[in-house]
Amino acid sequence: MRYGRWETRFRWTNLEKRADDYTIKVELLPDGVTGDACDTDAIVLGAWRAHSNTVTYGLARNGQYWKRSKTIKGWSTMGPLLAGEVRSNRITWFINSQPVATMPTTKGLRNKPLVIRYSMEGGRGEHNTTKFYSDWVRAFPSDTGRSPVSKTRLKKASSGFCAAG
Repeated sequence: MRYGRWETRFRWTNLEKRADDYTIKVELLPDGVTGDACDTDAIVLGAWRAHSNTVTYGLARNGQYWKRSKTIKGWSTMGPLLAGEVRSNRITWFINSQPVATMPTTKGLRNKPLVIRYSMEGGRGEHNTTKFYSDWVRAFPSDTGRSPVSKTRLKKASSGFCAAG
């Protein structure tokens, strides 16, 4: 689908705390896109460090970035739900079924169907053993149900989503 709502619930476990954490990321990407998400148009449903309670979400488009972060007590142990709703005139981000930001837009990403991608990103060196589990993914067409929005807008950012925050 090019427009609609995508939802996913997931969990992760951290088996160590002695090295660097991975950045875990959940994105909506145009179908067929491969490679580094930092160089890709992406609707980032959430990006965070494995032991952190702060999640960052937003949009990477044409080398520009808009994002916000939210600290949620217990984030790293709660099994959260992330969602994104893409309409022809706006994108809305959801955390645990609550709209947290809406951004007006007039074009879909590359005008292609969107797909969810999960990733764990790390730089060089040792990283903590981390496991990521997807409980489920579902998608609904944009004409299904109501379409809540948030009064909160994303902020223009100078950097992308390679590191959460």
